[in-house]
Amino acid sequence: LLLNIGPKPDGSVPTQALKRLRSVGAWLERYGEAVFGDFQHVVNMQWMPITAPTQRWTRSGTTFYSWVSRWPGKQIVYGGLRGKVLQVDLIGGEQNLPFIQEPDRLIINGLPAKCPDPTPLKSAVLRIKFEELPQQLLGAGYEPVGLESEDGKSIDLPPHSEFIEKWLFSLPIAPIDDISKARYVKPGEKLFWQAASANDAGMMRIRDKFVNIDGLVYLATKVKVNKKGTWKLMLGHDGPAKVFLNGKAIASDKKSFNPCLDDRITEKVTLEKGTHEILVAFDLAQGKGYGVKLRFGLIDPKGPRLFPTQAKL
Repeated sequence: LLLNIGPKPDGSVPTQALKRLRSVGAWLERYGEAVFGDFQHVVNMQWMPITAPTQRWTRSGTTFYSWVSRWPGKQIVYGGLRGKVLQVDLIGGEQNLPFIQEPDRLIINGLPAKCPDPTPLKSAVLRIKFEELPQQLLGAGYEPVGLESEDGKSIDLPPHSEFIEKWLFSLPIAPIDDISKARYVKPGEKLFWQAASANDAGMMRIRDKFVNIDGLVYLATKVKVNKKGTWKLMLGHDGPAKVFLNGKAIASDKKSFNPCLDDRITEKVTLEKGTHEILVAFDLAQGKGYGVKLRFGLIDPKGPRLFPTQAKL
């Protein structure tokens, strides 16, 4: 049932379904890295090309996978892309494909004239490695990057990262009267931790997990840094919150305020290359605390857009 296959009365798989399963299996064997492991769907509208559903994207960190079901020939162009490209590969085929990166588009050359996917699905996958998380500004409500606005000024991207998506959360413990007194706890130990994801607005809504329950909850995540740098760690929250970075308290805010506002806590942090742990002690505040939103901002708005990114929990 999970595979939407209707077996025969004797439990065997019909020949027609078996052919399709083998086709899918062959495709996964070749392009599995775009599906398995620590990957995420790219669901923002500006990433959805006009030819959808013939093309989809997934990503793992700053590596993006473009699923191309309508093969363009020897060249493919992605409009509106902003973010330095390091390398482009055809999974199972040519590596280090030549590309040209212009202010408002990415042009990839050197592709085979015909779709190189040997499976009946005919959906090849390009691996595009970026230096940082890119943005693609297309569609209604967006102006193409690399152009000038009506007043002649250049169009800049927001000086902050995407919101962190993956979290661990603990069961509530007894509330405390002052969030600044919350102690550090090691994620994954005791407190029965569970995994969860932020919603489309980037908010980790912990209140949905504990309706009509009060207390102190811990939320934990990890980020990775490819190059040492300094950023603004920015936490949005509505209930009282205290932030720990790599086990050390760096900031707290004891006020409750609805709705959840972005970047209520802003703290300058310097992170070495590698993986870093962020822990938030969060007070459900008798129903006033719904959740948190975490992202990173640039110290220099004109500096390189190389942000910490989500790490595997």
